[in-house]
Amino acid sequence: MSKIALVCPGQGGQFKGMVQHTIDELKKIRSLKRFFDAGPYCSPLFCMLNSFKSIMGYDPIEASNDEEKLSQTLYLQPLIFLTTAMVLGALREINEPKNGCPLPDEKVDTPKFDFRYILGHSLGEFSAIFGAGFLDFETVLRLVKHRAEFMYEVSTGEGQGMWAILGKDLNVQAIEDELRSTSTLSIANYNSHDQVVISGLEDTFMEYRERIMVIEGVNKIRRLGVSGAFHSSLMNDAASQFRNNLDDTYLKWGRASIFYVLNYWNPEAVLCSDPVYLSMLGQMTAPVRFQQMIEYTLQQDVDTFIELSPGKTLTNSIKK
Repeated sequence: MSKIALVCPGQGGQFKGMVQHTIDELKKIRSLKRFFDAGPYCSPLFCMLNSFKSIMGYDPIEASNDEEKLSQTLYLQPLIFLTTAMVLGALREINEPKNGCPLPDEKVDTPKFDFRYILGHSLGEFSAIFGAGFLDFETVLRLVKHRAEFMYEVSTGEGQGMWAILGKDLNVQAIEDELRSTSTLSIANYNSHDQVVISGLEDTFMEYRERIMVIEGVNKIRRLGVSGAFHSSLMNDAASQFRNNLDDTYLKWGRASIFYVLNYWNPEAVLCSDPVYLSMLGQMTAPVRFQQMIEYTLQQDVDTFIELSPGKTLTNSIKK
């Protein structure tokens, strides 16, 4: 039997209309009828959409049709979390239907999915925490809302940015050594053997660009479509503000029989709520170690990765 890991995306794979697209795709699954229509009760999907409108103050379907909003982390983070949470909620409904009897035209032996691990890339760590059952949808959405607000505030001043360093079998150690001489540039994402992302001040990066370009394995540099230097020390102020929200958050134990959370902080301590708290607190300024996550799960004999996103950004990194 396959060992499956779910992969929750961060910013980068968004597209216009992604919320409605996700809903339309889920509607094609016959065993999810209760997810959309629970009779006299609030269906899981309706509750999610209604909670989103109440907490965020705007309609997610309309917002995801606005390309200008999709370019702003203030809107993008909550919308990406919502789309991933809808898929996670649908999978939970398949595994644990809330009502006892199947619908008349529904097969009783609906296949169940045994997800041993759930991984998150950057913002996706919050989706993973929701999927694992550590926090409910509304609590995570509020945290994501504050995270987006604080990150937006600290990234609107000085020129910040993120740059993907692409190539073949990158000499990552040489890139790290090159960046040691500056405090305003650092590696933010370790995505694969062929890609890392540098985060920091744009003026400083332009000074280092040519030196990075001649490092072994590097053949291309691409600026990412973000306005902030995320996962770097430039997010320290945002992380400090975010901590106040975390201190009032109660973490439950994860549902270990179904989901594990794998975070960059300590992959071995996946069932304890304290490392999850530390992960949420530290991940805003610490690098995303996605490559290490994949290598760890492969060592646990995981052979199937399912990206919970319409795009294939993370899937392509996993293949590498």
